Amino acid sequence: PKKVKSGLELSDIELGNSSNNDSLSKRGDGLGVDFKGVSFHYPEQPVEKGLKGVTFHVAPGTTTAIVGHTGAGKTTISRLLFRFYDPLSGTVEFSNYDIKKYKQTSVRACVGIVPQDTVLFNDSILYNVQYGRLDATREEVEAACKSAHIYDFIVSLPEGWDTVVGERGLKLSGGEKQRVAIARCLLKDPPIVLFDEVCVYGIECICVYMVLCLYSFILYIYIYIYPNTHINTPPPPSIYIGHICIGYSH
Repeated sequence: PKKVKSGLELSDIELGNSSNNDSLSKRGDGLGVDFKGVSFHYPEQPVEKGLKGVTFHVAPGTTTAIVGHTGAGKTTISRLLFRFYDPLSGTVEFSNYDIKKYKQTSVRACVGIVPQDTVLFNDSILYNVQYGRLDATREEVEAACKSAHIYDFIVSLPEGWDTVVGERGLKLSGGEKQRVAIARCLLKDPPIVLFDEVCVYGIECICVYMVLCLYSFILYIYIYIYPNTHINTPPPPSIYIGHICIGYSH
């Protein structure tokens, strides 16, 4: 069906004992992220794989990169942040609140993501942006698109906001799809944002950098394969994911 629930609300099954109905997203103007001795592997993985005792802190309003080779566990960290899974040991915390004790809908309201491969519906470009927050007004959608530097492109199209993007957005370029994802995330306005290798298209590096300047109160986490593959963005402090977890400042 055309009108589906937001992607951050698709799972109605709560993990573990999540009885706290308080809203994490309303706790102050920003949230920090802490992984404290987190270990996790997927059920189909051998026990020696996955994350082992991962510990790091990301302060509110800062930018950090998570760097590691394929299979090191970068995407697993993002899945733990969304509470698609809970750690086998250790805790994931938002500003000292253990997210395992909160409803998944509350946790996911705090986190936005700009993925490398943006999922788009065979619908209008307006609906695809508004999917970030389905109750957003047209003015809010336009403001988000201007911040993501895709507004001028949209209004230049023959059908404007009613332009159908095609199955999985095939009528848009890779860079245009990522800008839609950035606009979608800005519309949601979460205190924590994940950029999952979004700077594949050179100009989007500039776009992301400008977004960082505009929204400096948000905590940003980049997910990289290699630290030198995104030369057009300023290098943030990095966390290397492998056998050990190391943070450093540039």
